[in-house]
Amino acid sequence: MNTKASNGTLHELSSKSFNRSSNGLIFAEDIKTVYSLLLICLDLKDTTQESKKLFGGFSKTYPYSFSLAQAFEKMNKLELKVDMNTTCISVSYSIKPELAHYLLKIFMSAKLLHTPADRTRSEPKDKVLLQPTAKGVCILQKYVRDVGLKKIPSILKSEFNSTKLFIFERNSVSDAIVHSEYLINILFARIMGPEPHIWSPNVVNEKLPTLAELLEYTNDKFTFENIVFKGDSHFEDSLMPLELEKSWIEEIPDSLLNNESRISPFAHRFFTNPDSDAHIQYYISYNGVRICHLKVFEYDTKSTTVEYSFTSKALWQWLMDCTDIIYPKEAASIVTMFLEQCLIVPIRNNINEQKRFTISRSQYCTFSRKGLELIQWKNKVNIKNISENTILSQSEVNYSRTNSSDSSSCSSVKLSDDNTSFNLLMDKTAVPNKEKFDKNPSLKSILKDPGMRYLFRRHLTNEFCVENLDAYIEIRKFLKQMALLKKIIDSKNNKLKRKVGRGGQSGNNIITTIESALGKQANQCLEMGYHLYSLFIMIGAPYQINIGHTLRESITCILLHPKSPLSATLSNDMSNLYIFKSIDADLKKTINSVDITEPPKEKTILSPNKFNKQFCPKRDVRPKPLNLSDEDNTIDLASSTNRSIHIKTENNNLSNTLMILKRLYPLLDSVGKYTYHLMKIDSLQKFIDSDIYKEASNLRNDYTCIH
Repeated sequence: MNTKASNGTLHELSSKSFNRSSNGLIFAEDIKTVYSLLLICLDLKDTTQESKKLFGGFSKTYPYSFSLAQAFEKMNKLELKVDMNTTCISVSYSIKPELAHYLLKIFMSAKLLHTPADRTRSEPKDKVLLQPTAKGVCILQKYVRDVGLKKIPSILKSEFNSTKLFIFERNSVSDAIVHSEYLINILFARIMGPEPHIWSPNVVNEKLPTLAELLEYTNDKFTFENIVFKGDSHFEDSLMPLELEKSWIEEIPDSLLNNESRISPFAHRFFTNPDSDAHIQYYISYNGVRICHLKVFEYDTKSTTVEYSFTSKALWQWLMDCTDIIYPKEAASIVTMFLEQCLIVPIRNNINEQKRFTISRSQYCTFSRKGLELIQWKNKVNIKNISENTILSQSEVNYSRTNSSDSSSCSSVKLSDDNTSFNLLMDKTAVPNKEKFDKNPSLKSILKDPGMRYLFRRHLTNEFCVENLDAYIEIRKFLKQMALLKKIIDSKNNKLKRKVGRGGQSGNNIITTIESALGKQANQCLEMGYHLYSLFIMIGAPYQINIGHTLRESITCILLHPKSPLSATLSNDMSNLYIFKSIDADLKKTINSVDITEPPKEKTILSPNKFNKQFCPKRDVRPKPLNLSDEDNTIDLASSTNRSIHIKTENNNLSNTLMILKRLYPLLDSVGKYTYHLMKIDSLQKFIDSDIYKEASNLRNDYTCIH
C-alpha cells in the first residue's frame, strides 16, 4: 500500500472476505462497495458522439456502458487510492471471473445495472452492454462522498443522476433491515408520493431534480485546525492553509448545475407503463408509485370501479428502484408488511383468483382506511369510501392474521415467478407504549425508533449537521464491539483459572480457540476505531464533526503514532489482563444508556471499511456466516485462502492492540457523549418545531383497520 512519507500518515492494511448473513447472502454494504469501485475503476464516459463520427449510424452505442469482458478485467484488480492529507486510503479487491459474474447478476437483480439494448433483460449476457441505473448512480454518489474522492465521476454530472433513494438502516450483525411500525407508515406515505401519480400514455418525460439539489454538498467549514504551523521565523508566512479541495458543486458550470430541463435517458412512453416488463421502471422517487385511476374490476358476474388502485408488483418495483434494497425478496417482504399493518387491501378479480397474496401484475390492491389516513395527498378527503366501493378478497385480507409469522422474526413471501417461499430475517424494533411520541419527545425516544430516527436524520440533513447522528450511531457500534471484547477476555481468564486446577488437552484447545477469537475481535475493534477516525474525526474527514481540539489531537496521537506512546508491553500470560477493568463500569453504563439496536450476543460483525482489501474467492463449502475463523492473524497478499482481519502497525502484537484500544475507548466514548449532548441541546427542539415533525404528526396516531 502506498502512503505518504510523513509521520502523520495512517498505515492500515486489512484483508477480509465478504460478510454474509444467516441466509448466506453477502452483506448489502459489501455489494454497494464493490459496485461503486467497479464504476470508478471503469471510468465510464459518454462516447456516443465519438462513435457516431467513426461509425456513422451503423453501430449502436450507449453512454456510460460497458461489457462483461471489461467488467471481468477490472474486477480482477479493483484499486482505489485517496490521499486525504493526514491519511492515505487504499482499497483493493481481487475477484475471479466466476465470482465476478455472480456479483454482476446481483448488481442487476438489485436494479443497479440494466441492459439498454434490451430493457426487459434481467441477467447479464456476453456481448450485451451493461449500463448503470439511476439507483446505481445514487449508490455511487454516496460512496464517492464517503471516501472523499476528489474528482467527481462524470456520470454523476449527467442526466443519469436523477434520484434520491430511501435509505434503510441495517443491523450491523445480521444485515437485517431495521424497522418499526412507524417506519413502515413513513415509507408507505413516501411510496404514495405527494399526489396521485396516475400513468398516462401522453406523459413521456418526468421532471428531474436539478444537479444542485442532488449534489448538495458543503465543504466550507473553517476552523483554526485547518491551519498548519510550519514553525518559521515569520509568523504570517507560517500560516499555511491545507490544500482546499473544490466541492462537487464548484466542478460543474452553473448552467448545468441549475438546469431544470434535463431529460432522463430512461424516459420512454411504454417504459413507464404500470404493466411494463422493463427491468427498471422508476428513475425518480419523489412522485411515488404509479397507480390506476377509475379502473373497473370484475369478479364472477359482479363489477365495480375503484377510484385508485395499484398492483403489488408496482409497490415492489418502486422499492427496488427507489430504495437502497439489494435483494428482491427484501422488497417483497416489505410489501407484505403493508398488508400485515392493514395499509393496503387486495382486490379480487377474475384475472387473479389465488388465495395467497403474491407479488405480481395481476395482484391489484387499494388503500385501507388506515392507509388512506397516512398518505399525504391534498384532496384525499374526496376519495370515496373504500370499503363500500371495492370487491375485497376476505381470505387475502386476513392473510396477516392466518398465514404470516411474527414480523419481528421473518416474513414468508412468495414472488409470482418463484415457486418457493423465502424466509427473510427482518429486525423489528418495538417501542414501549409509555414512549409513544407526544409533542415533546425525548432524544432517547427519537433515537430508539427507526421511524423517528429517519425523520430526525432528514431534519439534520437539512440543517447540514447529520454527521453528528452518524458519528453517534457508529460509535455505539464500536462500544458494543468493545463490550464483546471484554466478554472474550473474561472468558479466557476464567478458562485459565479452571485449567490450573484441572489441566487436560481439551482445556488447551478451548483456550486456543478463545485466543484466536480474542485476537480477531481486538483487531476488528481497532479497525472500527480507524474507520471512525478517518470518517468523522481527522482534519479534512468527509464528515468531520465539530469536537474540541484537545480531544481530536488525543485520538490522532494514538492512531497516527501507535508505537511511541505505547512502548509498554503486556505479559503474554493473558490471565494478567486487567486493562479493561477501569472502564468496565462506565462501559456498562454507556451501553445501556441509549439503545439503538441490540445485536444478538453470540454474533460479531466485521464492519465495512474503506481501507486496502483483498477479496478471496468463495470457499468450496460455505462457512457459517459471521463466525470467527481459526486461522492465523497474519496477512499474506499472495494467499488465496487467507480471510483474517488484520491491522498492520509498527509493533504488531495483541498486547499493543489492546493497549491502543484501552486508550482509544474513553476518547471515542467522550466523542459519542459529546455528539449526543450537542444533538440534545442544539437539534432536538429545532426538530420538534420543524415542518418535518409537524407534517408527520398524523403518522404517529393509532388507527383501526376497517375492512
